[in-house]
Amino acid sequence: MAHLSQGRTLEAAIGTHDNGFNLVRLVCALAVVVYHTWMMNVAEPMRDPITRFLNPNTDLGAVAVGVFFVISGMFVSRSWMGDPHLGRFAARRVARIVPGLFVCLLVTTVVVVGFFSTFGWAGLFESAPWRYIFGNTVLHGLVYHIPPEHLRIAGVLGGQPLNGPLWTLYWEGRMYVMVALIGLAAALPLRTWMRGVALFLLLAANVYPEVVSGYVWETRMWSLFLTGIVLQTMAPDVRIGWRHVACALALVLLNWTRSADQTPSPLTWFGIALVAVTLALC
Repeated sequence: MAHLSQGRTLEAAIGTHDNGFNLVRLVCALAVVVYHTWMMNVAEPMRDPITRFLNPNTDLGAVAVGVFFVISGMFVSRSWMGDPHLGRFAARRVARIVPGLFVCLLVTTVVVVGFFSTFGWAGLFESAPWRYIFGNTVLHGLVYHIPPEHLRIAGVLGGQPLNGPLWTLYWEGRMYVMVALIGLAAALPLRTWMRGVALFLLLAANVYPEVVSGYVWETRMWSLFLTGIVLQTMAPDVRIGWRHVACALALVLLNWTRSADQTPSPLTWFGIALVAVTLALC
């Protein structure tokens, strides 16, 4: 009974479909939609209420993406650790992303070109919509800089991006490559090796960002993906419940008056991420 009262381990939760990770993903996806709905209001651009509360440290979309990246770090590193084979790992990653992404891009592009462009349905016979669809389906080869004209279609939605959050997938893909490279270079038992390398990169990214600048576009999100890897390596012994959420909230409250006195906001990015990720894992 004592063991049950502590809740199951993170490993037990990840290893079954009987968990709330799909619900967490749904909540985060809806949060991203809400954030972009407010931001892409061309008539009167504004911020959603939660973003106004989190400002200037972060916004609702970044918090949701951050939670996504922690979960992704856990599941992608688990995939490699369960089957450390480069070809099968790559095939699983492609199967996980590409089919759904292609259908999403195809449907949304056909709709916006047909109804919200200066060309109407005739625009579908031009090359630009298809370059947009196929270029984004293959994540533009994971290049660091993607030309703006490849992320939007001239004459469609007044030149606005068709899919605001799409850019995160290019960086997600680069992190998949990073996991594979860490795994292929393993010189210790895999769990120990991945934990050590993830902790090293986590430290390097925050103390000396130029060390890993080739894969860092935003140290916060990179750090959260690495945190997911660390959590996965500790998953057999980790149990996260409401007690941990309460402790995270207590830390935020203890820092509240200091931050309010010395910064524009009583919140900090660390506190926001700590609460959001702990709550998601709980």
